[in-house]
Amino acid sequence: MNNFLNLYTKAISKMPQRYVDEYQKLNALSSVVSQEDMLNQSHRLMNIIWSTFNDPRWISALESIADPVLHEHVILNEDRSIKSNTEVMYCGLMHAPAAKGYHHNYIGGLVKHLIEMFDAWKFCIKPYFLNYLNWSEATLELNNLTDSNVLKLILMHDLHKAHLTFYWSEEKKAFQYGNNAFTQTLSTDSQSISILTKHSVALDPVLLAAHSQAEGGWSKNPGKVTTALSKVVYMLDEFSGSIIAPVNQGTALGNFRPI
Repeated sequence: MNNFLNLYTKAISKMPQRYVDEYQKLNALSSVVSQEDMLNQSHRLMNIIWSTFNDPRWISALESIADPVLHEHVILNEDRSIKSNTEVMYCGLMHAPAAKGYHHNYIGGLVKHLIEMFDAWKFCIKPYFLNYLNWSEATLELNNLTDSNVLKLILMHDLHKAHLTFYWSEEKKAFQYGNNAFTQTLSTDSQSISILTKHSVALDPVLLAAHSQAEGGWSKNPGKVTTALSKVVYMLDEFSGSIIAPVNQGTALGNFRPI
């Protein structure tokens, strides 16, 4: 476990200053997440994963996209659509923003978003099911609403963003995603699955079916039947991205979108 966390400590400490400078320049937030906060967030996320499902294959997949310095040259060399005079950034899992501009659009935003989603499940939704609806643990398990499934689907729904490049568009005054073979030939659902299967993560039909529906219409290849698991994770996504983030960023009145 210590070796595992050391990898993330190293990744955070090596965050290029130019990434921080870019986000400060753009004033994505009044303050940028500090390296200490990012380190605490990344440690907490990995501890959550470790204690919820201790699967070395998942850990290996997450480690492969953790360190932006280690993988930057590989990812950036694949990016063919950006002009040579445009600075393209690769952030990795622990540094990546969760979105281009809508929510958690800052260094470390993706990890914060994932943690908020699982916290909402653990401390709000699940207790409501158990304590107010008097559902049993067996009922939750029968509907695939286990901590392990919820956390895996939370990770899957945005995992592809840890493999993306970002660049600043002066024309649109916003961050844009870079384009490479990974983003051009695969849907976002498939991108996340690709990262996992490369590390021999076996995804059962329950997770695959829910994954295609968890984005609430953003998926390019949604299944025909929406499961309880996919609806719960979609609600958690909206709770973090459409409520917590806008309120924290002071944009709650103008940034809501229809569910």
